[in-house]
Amino acid sequence: MKSINKLKDANVEQLEGHYDDWAVRYDEDLLSMGYRAHEFAADDMATLIRDRHAPVLDAGCGTGLTGRSLYERGFDSLVGIDLSAESLALAETKKCYDKLAKQDLGQPLTFGDDTFAHAQCIGTLTYVKDVEAFFREICRVVRTGGIFLYSQRTDLHDEAFEAVTEKLSQEGRWSFVSRSERRPYIPGDPDYGDRIRIIFDAFRIR
Repeated sequence: MKSINKLKDANVEQLEGHYDDWAVRYDEDLLSMGYRAHEFAADDMATLIRDRHAPVLDAGCGTGLTGRSLYERGFDSLVGIDLSAESLALAETKKCYDKLAKQDLGQPLTFGDDTFAHAQCIGTLTYVKDVEAFFREICRVVRTGGIFLYSQRTDLHDEAFEAVTEKLSQEGRWSFVSRSERRPYIPGDPDYGDRIRIIFDAFRIR
């Protein structure tokens, strides 16, 4: 397959079509290239969160690798959202979500205030054009005290991105909890290799 790095500047329709077409091969392709972000995230969430029965939003859940990893670590109240309907259909087969819904993360989330105890967004922020607006939506739908864990590529975890997270901290929307080391992302991808790695940040909603 071609490198997924070329999708960084795709529009919503292109992304939806690509992931719909790729869905049936997605797990096999990514895992064969050494992808483990879903496992790293689930381990981090398990370390940070004591109550495994609290409702968790899995934003950009894809085919459910992320949700399945959480479920295997005892998280049993999961809601997944994703742009790709075909990916959501495969996520349903993993039997780990209470609910799955089609959602463009570039639009306001279709949940009420304080719906979730915690949230994660793994391997998806590359395609979110307005990260600040999305983060504000996360702060709205996650309850005070909840954990939000996200991953971001090292080449996109830049000064502009840091400025957004710091802005929300200064506004009292969230507070910094932890940052991982630079972990492998998709080492078998021809454009990623060891050059582009991934960082996991955790914030506590205030």
